[in-house]
Amino acid sequence: MKKYVIIIFLMSIILVYGFIHGEKSINELPITNDTTHTKHKVVYVNSYHKGYEWSDRIYNSFLKGVGILKDANGLLNDYKSKVNISSFEMNSKINNTSDSIKAISLKLKQAIDSIQPEIIVVNDDNAVKYLIEPYYN
Repeated sequence: MKKYVIIIFLMSIILVYGFIHGEKSINELPITNDTTHTKHKVVYVNSYHKGYEWSDRIYNSFLKGVGILKDANGLLNDYKSKVNISSFEMNSKINNTSDSIKAISLKLKQAIDSIQPEIIVVNDDNAVKYLIEPYYN
């Protein structure tokens, strides 16, 4: 648990620092000529739901930090990014009983395991408490 919280905390600091100080985005980094290189698989889990302003801002900042653009319809364009994002929402503000959150977390674990990401990024406490701690600690 502490390892994941530290990683998430450090990633947040790096993203915020980059936006404030104008550091290069991930797309400005050199690209190798290695034709066998594939995009890094990343899973992003939002504890809440689309439309919840707090978590929407975090998600949008994360996307910007990894070089993924959103079009006017909200569709993601990762053509120039070095990562491939799979995003999930737990809806734990709406489905807020412990049993429903646990059931959602189990389904998410199954989906995440089938994706086999290199990293899992979680947004807020319920994703850590119900997904990371029991299944990825």
